[in-house]
Amino acid sequence: AELARRKAEEEERTRQLELARLKAAEAERKAELARLKAEEEERARQAELARRKTEEAQQQAKLVSSSVHFGTYHALVIGNDEYADLPELKNGVQDAKDMSLLLKDMYGFKVQTLLNASRSDIIGALSKLRAKLEYDNNLLIYYAGHGFLDVETDEGYWLPVDAGEDDPSNWLAVSTITNMVKAIPAKHVMIVADSCYSGTLVRSAPVKLL
Repeated sequence: AELARRKAEEEERTRQLELARLKAAEAERKAELARLKAEEEERARQAELARRKTEEAQQQAKLVSSSVHFGTYHALVIGNDEYADLPELKNGVQDAKDMSLLLKDMYGFKVQTLLNASRSDIIGALSKLRAKLEYDNNLLIYYAGHGFLDVETDEGYWLPVDAGEDDPSNWLAVSTITNMVKAIPAKHVMIVADSCYSGTLVRSAPVKLL
């Protein structure tokens, strides 16, 4: 009888120990679930804060952009290769095509492209811009082609495709270009000239050109 009692007591202690272990394990599991839930809630809170900050930044950007008007952007792109009386060039036309595509597709410019342009073509395009553009517009003029510098007069020229080698009647003087640009009522005007002696542009119109 004593052995049986002791065995029963041992079994009861074992059962109580197992119950205590199970309770402890359950408590640990609940604590881990609570920790995971708290971490998830914190992540959600941080994500919501980040979302709100992003929305606030976007709203601020919209307010700034709506209060500032940059105007429309226009470009006249000229590329000459095929000359009647001068050596032909290889890259002027392709450079003009690439520039036109870049300005139009990546920067939203309204582009007019003149390929193998005569003096009349260039003068006509500049005259139309003068009549068309307004003060809040922006204009970029790009020229790739032959250039010439008259050393005696210190006058630079763009040479259209109809320019004669010894006949300057169709040469386009830099002073003519800059005078026409000055008359264009655009807020900003930039000229990019890929030709010899294009530096004379800066001397002709230091205020208008960048």
